[in-house]
Amino acid sequence: MHYVQFNPILSMHPNYHQQCIQFYIKRWTAIIAFILYQSCVNNQKEETLSLYKYLFFGFCIPFSISIYPFFTHDYGFAGISCWIKEDYINNSYRSTIIRYINFYIPLIIIILYNSIIYIIIICKLYGISEQQTKFIYKMISYPLILIICWIFTAFNRTYEEISQQQQIWLLYLSKALSGLMGFFNYIGYGFTPQVRESCSFYCCANKSKTVQIELELKQQQNRDLTQNTQETNSRNSVDSQRDSIQGDLSFIAGLY
Repeated sequence: MHYVQFNPILSMHPNYHQQCIQFYIKRWTAIIAFILYQSCVNNQKEETLSLYKYLFFGFCIPFSISIYPFFTHDYGFAGISCWIKEDYINNSYRSTIIRYINFYIPLIIIILYNSIIYIIIICKLYGISEQQTKFIYKMISYPLILIICWIFTAFNRTYEEISQQQQIWLLYLSKALSGLMGFFNYIGYGFTPQVRESCSFYCCANKSKTVQIELELKQQQNRDLTQNTQETNSRNSVDSQRDSIQGDLSFIAGLY
């Protein structure tokens, strides 16, 4: 019977890349929240910080934090996955401290920061107009998705450290939700009415011709509306040019 030997060198690289990617995603949600706050609350349309400062906060800091366990050989086999390895012999608290510094404390800080910022923005914009109200519903999904996907991971780790026991359902729930962040982002931002109409068209075309006819009528109405808008803009442009030319001719005639 053959056993696969655990190679710590090979496990370090995916651990490092996974740590970096997770850090990048969470920090850039905080950057988006900061930019929206400056634009919606402080009415600052220009860039408050330079691009290099955003890149430093979004990439350089996560890179520095994630690469530290790589050189101290703290990446390794940790239960059901490879991450910060357990060290029960030399220092049992070392892995816990590194995990909280590298992941859980920044995660909780970013969740709290995003939640506070979006609450302030919602209180500022709520009820002003229907368009801004729809924009508010979109903004709520930013911190909500982050909380849903990662709050159970923080609960699971904290529970394990305090009780020295493992709840298998909480472990599976945390692993499942942490991998669904991209799916929830698609539902929140990418599943637009146009995408839903297209999905309904392709899924229900063989079952109902009525849906197909309605979608074709809507698409035709959208094309007609776009064409009418373009024609109106073209006429307005021609009228504006004609008025400008007539004004110039009147000015020249007045000179003579």
